[in-house]
Amino acid sequence: MQSWTTTSNTTRTIDEQLTRGLLLFDANQNGQAEATFTTTLAMAGLDPATTCKLRFHLAQSVWKQRQRQRAAPLFDPAIADCRAAGDTDLTVRSLYQGARSYATAGDKEKALALYAQLEKGFASHRLADDARLRAAEIYVYLGKDADTERLLSDLADIYPKGDMAPEALWRLAFTGWQKRQYDKALAWLDETLKRYP
Repeated sequence: MQSWTTTSNTTRTIDEQLTRGLLLFDANQNGQAEATFTTTLAMAGLDPATTCKLRFHLAQSVWKQRQRQRAAPLFDPAIADCRAAGDTDLTVRSLYQGARSYATAGDKEKALALYAQLEKGFASHRLADDARLRAAEIYVYLGKDADTERLLSDLADIYPKGDMAPEALWRLAFTGWQKRQYDKALAWLDETLKRYP
Protein backbone atom coordinates (compact mmCIF):
# COMPACT_ATOMS: atom_id res chain seq x y z
CA MET A 1 0.00 0.00 0.00
CA GLN A 2 1.35 3.41 -0.98
CA SER A 3 2.01 5.73 1.94
CA TRP A 4 3.13 9.29 2.46
CA THR A 5 4.80 11.32 5.20
CA THR A 6 3.18 14.36 6.74
CA THR A 7 5.06 17.39 8.05
CA SER A 8 4.84 15.85 11.52
CA ASN A 9 6.66 12.75 10.20
CA THR A 10 3.69 10.44 10.77
CA THR A 11 3.03 8.04 7.93
CA ARG A 12 -0.51 7.44 6.68
CA THR A 13 -1.74 5.13 3.96
CA ILE A 14 -4.22 6.22 1.32
CA ASP A 15 -6.99 4.37 3.17
CA GLU A 16 -6.12 6.11 6.41
CA GLN A 17 -6.09 9.48 4.69
CA LEU A 18 -9.48 8.79 3.09
CA THR A 19 -10.91 7.74 6.46
CA ARG A 20 -9.51 10.89 8.09
CA GLY A 21 -11.03 13.05 5.36
CA LEU A 22 -14.42 11.39 5.71
CA LEU A 23 -14.39 11.87 9.49
CA LEU A 24 -13.65 15.57 9.02
CA PHE A 25 -16.33 15.73 6.32
CA ASP A 26 -18.94 14.12 8.58
CA ALA A 27 -17.99 16.49 11.39
CA ASN A 28 -18.55 19.46 9.03
CA GLN A 29 -14.92 20.50 9.33
CA ASN A 30 -15.11 21.12 5.63
CA GLY A 31 -11.98 23.23 5.09
CA GLN A 32 -9.83 20.56 6.71
CA ALA A 33 -11.68 17.83 4.83
CA GLU A 34 -11.05 19.65 1.55
CA ALA A 35 -7.33 19.93 2.33
CA THR A 36 -7.13 16.24 3.25
CA PHE A 37 -8.91 15.08 0.09
CA THR A 38 -6.75 17.37 -2.07
CA THR A 39 -3.54 16.03 -0.52
CA THR A 40 -4.69 12.42 -0.87
CA LEU A 41 -5.56 12.88 -4.55
CA ALA A 42 -1.90 13.80 -5.17
CA MET A 43 -0.69 10.48 -3.73
CA ALA A 44 0.58 7.73 -6.00
CA GLY A 45 -1.21 4.40 -6.26
CA LEU A 46 -4.85 5.51 -6.13
CA ASP A 47 -7.34 2.96 -7.46
CA PRO A 48 -10.43 4.11 -9.44
CA ALA A 49 -12.91 3.52 -6.59
CA THR A 50 -10.86 5.58 -4.14
CA THR A 51 -10.30 8.33 -6.71
CA CYS A 52 -14.07 8.53 -7.22
CA LYS A 53 -14.72 8.86 -3.49
CA LEU A 54 -12.02 11.49 -3.09
CA ARG A 55 -13.25 13.54 -6.06
CA PHE A 56 -16.87 13.55 -4.92
CA HIS A 57 -16.10 14.37 -1.31
CA LEU A 58 -13.61 17.08 -2.28
CA ALA A 59 -16.26 18.81 -4.40
CA GLN A 60 -18.91 18.28 -1.74
CA SER A 61 -16.62 19.72 0.93
CA VAL A 62 -16.40 22.92 -1.07
CA TRP A 63 -20.19 22.83 -1.63
CA LYS A 64 -20.71 22.54 2.13
CA GLN A 65 -18.59 25.66 2.56
CA ARG A 66 -21.25 27.42 0.45
CA GLN A 67 -18.71 28.14 -2.29
CA ARG A 68 -20.88 26.99 -5.17
CA GLN A 69 -18.93 28.69 -7.93
CA ARG A 70 -15.73 27.02 -6.81
CA ALA A 71 -17.49 23.69 -6.24
CA ALA A 72 -19.12 23.48 -9.68
CA PRO A 73 -16.03 22.58 -11.79
CA LEU A 74 -14.82 20.18 -9.08
CA PHE A 75 -17.84 17.97 -9.74
CA ASP A 76 -16.83 17.50 -13.41
CA PRO A 77 -13.85 15.20 -12.68
CA ALA A 78 -15.93 13.52 -9.96
CA ILE A 79 -18.55 12.62 -12.58
CA ALA A 80 -15.88 11.29 -14.97
CA ASP A 81 -13.94 9.33 -12.34
CA CYS A 82 -17.03 7.84 -10.71
CA ARG A 83 -18.31 6.71 -14.11
CA ALA A 84 -14.92 5.13 -14.80
CA ALA A 85 -15.00 3.40 -11.41
CA GLY A 86 -18.52 2.07 -12.03
CA ASP A 87 -19.86 3.75 -8.89
CA THR A 88 -23.45 4.50 -9.90
CA ASP A 89 -24.51 6.21 -6.70
CA LEU A 90 -21.58 8.64 -6.57
CA THR A 91 -21.87 9.30 -10.32
CA VAL A 92 -25.51 10.31 -9.82
CA ARG A 93 -24.75 12.36 -6.73
CA SER A 94 -21.92 14.11 -8.59
CA LEU A 95 -24.23 14.92 -11.50
CA TYR A 96 -26.92 16.20 -9.14
CA GLN A 97 -24.67 18.29 -6.94
CA GLY A 98 -22.73 19.53 -9.95
CA ALA A 99 -25.97 20.70 -11.55
CA ARG A 100 -27.03 22.44 -8.34
CA SER A 101 -23.64 24.15 -8.13
CA TYR A 102 -23.69 25.34 -11.74
CA ALA A 103 -27.27 26.58 -11.36
CA THR A 104 -26.37 28.62 -8.28
CA ALA A 105 -23.19 29.89 -9.95
CA GLY A 106 -25.27 31.18 -12.88
CA ASP A 107 -24.57 28.58 -15.58
CA LYS A 108 -28.16 27.43 -16.02
CA GLU A 109 -27.54 25.66 -19.34
CA LYS A 110 -24.77 23.48 -17.87
CA ALA A 111 -27.03 22.69 -14.91
CA LEU A 112 -29.87 21.66 -17.22
CA ALA A 113 -27.49 19.45 -19.22
CA LEU A 114 -26.31 17.66 -16.06
CA TYR A 115 -29.87 17.12 -14.81
CA ALA A 116 -30.77 15.71 -18.24
CA GLN A 117 -27.75 13.36 -18.13
CA LEU A 118 -28.85 12.12 -14.74
CA GLU A 119 -32.39 11.42 -15.86
CA LYS A 120 -31.38 9.79 -19.11
CA GLY A 121 -28.66 7.60 -17.69
CA PHE A 122 -30.01 6.77 -14.24
CA ALA A 123 -33.81 6.88 -14.39
CA SER A 124 -34.19 4.29 -11.64
CA HIS A 125 -32.08 6.21 -9.13
CA ARG A 126 -33.89 7.95 -6.28
CA LEU A 127 -32.53 11.35 -7.40
CA ALA A 128 -33.90 11.14 -10.95
CA ASP A 129 -37.24 12.73 -10.06
CA ASP A 130 -35.44 15.33 -7.95
CA ALA A 131 -33.34 16.20 -11.01
CA ARG A 132 -36.47 16.71 -13.12
CA LEU A 133 -38.02 18.96 -10.46
CA ARG A 134 -34.81 20.99 -10.14
CA ALA A 135 -34.63 21.39 -13.91
CA ALA A 136 -38.20 22.70 -13.86
CA GLU A 137 -37.14 25.25 -11.24
CA ILE A 138 -34.48 26.53 -13.63
CA TYR A 139 -37.07 26.91 -16.38
CA VAL A 140 -39.24 28.90 -13.94
CA TYR A 141 -36.25 31.19 -13.33
CA LEU A 142 -35.70 31.54 -17.09
CA GLY A 143 -39.39 32.32 -17.63
CA LYS A 144 -39.90 29.30 -19.87
CA ASP A 145 -43.39 28.33 -18.78
CA ALA A 146 -43.95 25.69 -21.46
CA ASP A 147 -40.75 23.84 -20.54
CA THR A 148 -41.62 24.08 -16.85
CA GLU A 149 -45.06 22.57 -17.41
CA ARG A 150 -43.65 19.89 -19.71
CA LEU A 151 -41.27 18.64 -17.03
CA LEU A 152 -43.72 18.83 -14.15
CA SER A 153 -46.85 17.51 -15.88
CA ASP A 154 -45.44 14.07 -16.65
CA LEU A 155 -43.17 13.70 -13.63
CA ALA A 156 -45.80 11.68 -11.78
CA ASP A 157 -46.21 9.39 -14.82
CA ILE A 158 -42.47 8.81 -15.21
CA TYR A 159 -41.76 8.50 -11.48
CA PRO A 160 -45.07 7.44 -9.89
CA LYS A 161 -43.36 6.23 -6.71
CA GLY A 162 -40.94 9.14 -6.50
CA ASP A 163 -41.24 11.51 -3.57
CA MET A 164 -41.27 14.51 -5.91
CA ALA A 165 -44.41 13.47 -7.83
CA PRO A 166 -46.96 15.06 -5.43
CA GLU A 167 -44.77 18.17 -5.25
CA ALA A 168 -44.73 18.51 -9.04
CA LEU A 169 -48.52 18.31 -9.24
CA TRP A 170 -48.89 20.83 -6.41
CA ARG A 171 -46.57 23.27 -8.18
CA LEU A 172 -48.65 23.02 -11.35
CA ALA A 173 -51.80 23.76 -9.35
CA PHE A 174 -50.15 26.65 -7.53
CA THR A 175 -48.89 28.14 -10.81
CA GLY A 176 -52.42 27.93 -12.21
CA TRP A 177 -53.74 29.74 -9.15
CA GLN A 178 -51.03 32.42 -9.40
CA LYS A 179 -51.97 33.06 -13.03
CA ARG A 180 -55.68 33.06 -12.14
CA GLN A 181 -56.18 30.02 -14.35
CA TYR A 182 -58.47 28.53 -11.76
CA ASP A 183 -59.87 25.70 -13.89
CA LYS A 184 -56.33 24.54 -14.54
CA ALA A 185 -55.41 24.84 -10.86
CA LEU A 186 -58.45 22.78 -9.83
CA ALA A 187 -57.69 20.15 -12.46
CA TRP A 188 -54.18 19.67 -11.07
CA LEU A 189 -55.46 19.56 -7.50
CA ASP A 190 -58.00 16.92 -8.52
CA GLU A 191 -55.23 14.95 -10.20
CA THR A 192 -53.15 15.16 -7.01
CA LEU A 193 -56.02 13.86 -4.89
CA LYS A 194 -56.76 11.08 -7.34
CA ARG A 195 -53.16 9.88 -7.42
CA TYR A 196 -52.23 10.54 -3.81
CA PRO A 197 -55.39 10.39 -1.67
